[in-house]
Amino acid sequence: MRGTKSSKKVKFLNSIVLFQYVPRVSQIYLSWKKLITNNKKFDRIVLVKASLNFLLYILAGHVLGAFWYFFSTQRLAACWHKACDQNRSRCVGISFDCDHSFGNLSFINDICSLNSENTTSFDFGIFLKALQSGVLESEDFPQKLFYSFWWGMRNLSSLGQNLETSNYIWENCFALGISIFGLVLFLYFMGNLQMYMQWTATKSVKNWDKVRKKMKSSKRQKQQKIMRSWISQRGFDSTIKSEIIRNIDQKFEEDEDVYVENLIPDLPPDLQNNVKRHLCLNLLENLKFVKDNGLAAKQQLLLKICDSLKPKFYKEHCYIVQEGDPVDAVFFITEGTVWTCTSSSNGGEDSQHAERLEKNFFGEELLEWVMKPSSADMYNLSKLPIYSKTLKTHTKVEAFALMASDLKQIWHSNLSRLGPEGLQSHAASRVQRRWRWHRDQPKTNDAVVESKEPSILQRI
Repeated sequence: MRGTKSSKKVKFLNSIVLFQYVPRVSQIYLSWKKLITNNKKFDRIVLVKASLNFLLYILAGHVLGAFWYFFSTQRLAACWHKACDQNRSRCVGISFDCDHSFGNLSFINDICSLNSENTTSFDFGIFLKALQSGVLESEDFPQKLFYSFWWGMRNLSSLGQNLETSNYIWENCFALGISIFGLVLFLYFMGNLQMYMQWTATKSVKNWDKVRKKMKSSKRQKQQKIMRSWISQRGFDSTIKSEIIRNIDQKFEEDEDVYVENLIPDLPPDLQNNVKRHLCLNLLENLKFVKDNGLAAKQQLLLKICDSLKPKFYKEHCYIVQEGDPVDAVFFITEGTVWTCTSSSNGGEDSQHAERLEKNFFGEELLEWVMKPSSADMYNLSKLPIYSKTLKTHTKVEAFALMASDLKQIWHSNLSRLGPEGLQSHAASRVQRRWRWHRDQPKTNDAVVESKEPSILQRI
């Protein structure tokens, strides 16, 4: 039959229509890959990415709808060929190319029935809807276009789950292709969605890193300004100043924060001692207590005391020590204003008195206790004297504390320098003094006796 050749030509043309979409899809894919590799451009045109995904999905639905339309015409023509094969006497000379006269072949309607329940003669499968809707006979092109497009989009989005195919192998291949292609597009969409979410998260992290680095840079500049101001106010010489700045810069390079409160403790031991000696040695030498007891000339002892000092920082309006607490430290005030408060009881009435601390050290009770010759209880820190005043900050205060435990260590260190003979002489002197005190107790005041005996620090 001449119609057989015509049917093969239609199939060949359909194949050409199929393959002409290959370069189109390839071009979209290559453009998309180029878009991804260009990170700077990718940051700006995320909407283009979404548009390409949507365009690819629309194009796939349009292509599937078009093939469904063409395959529907082929299945209808195949049914006509089958009907003519069964009625050769009535189809002789009939062509499907419209180059012969028209004829009324009613038997075709019996064999190619569009009744969905009558599938014994010919089963159109998934193409039955196209025949029943009349879209094949319609001359309205928009109707053909949108109905086929709707069919393609519906089955592509459902992965072909609603398709009821016949046993025609190519029809099943077409339905299988719809399911696979729909699944591929879904996975592609999910992959792009995941990539977009990762890109968004990465961008958020980068933005936060920029903000954090900016905040850290501002914080570093503020810390450097505070550190340099603190260094310049303390009047360090160029050597100590350069070493402190180098140590601060090293901390910043290691991404560590540096504050005035932890600056001195974080310095190397030798540099710590130099800083504390610069800040406190002159203060210690000029103390009236040190001068009156002849300790100003004992440079090594004063240096040991300076090296044992602990930097302390207090906020405004807070208590450093309170009246009645054990004297466990001597405080050297180097910056800030403090108040001393005392309470007294007169006639059963309590009264309080506060005044600004005129001197720059507090806790002389501990030093006086050490200087006494009867201070053998220095070995027992539980018998320390008590503070007679309360010390409270008025502004932010920077101070150095000489702890009782450190003073005890200095005591042991200097006591060992006397040697065996010095220790024996010191012990004998103490025994004699205590015996004389007990013997002359009714005649002599304890304070007078104690004042005559030099302390261990004065003997060194």
